Amino acid sequence: MPLCPADVSKLSRLLDEGMDMAPAQVEPWLAALPPEVAHLAPALRRMLGERPSRGAMGFLDQGPQLDDLPLAHGDGVWPGRQIGPHRVLRELGSGGMGSVWLAQR
Repeated sequence: MPLCPADVSKLSRLLDEGMDMAPAQVEPWLAALPPEVAHLAPALRRMLGERPSRGAMGFLDQGPQLDDLPLAHGDGVWPGRQIGPHRVLRELGSGGMGSVWLAQR
């Protein structure tokens, strides 16, 4: 069922509210939605069911693991180098705490 712009706005607000709930609270909350937004319950149920568990979000607590990547020109980045599926073409600029390189997939 296509959503009108007003429904999208309501869905977004309700999704934010539902994301803050424990999984056990979601169904009672959906059942108690007011009649003017009750038609959004199936979409909300689907989206909230697809959210990752809080335990699965733990990777965000430790930050990126970049130890194995060459990050600076002196550390092995040079034109023609393959990094994963990308080939480094040229340095675009540098300064501050890093450099920016143009690469092609």
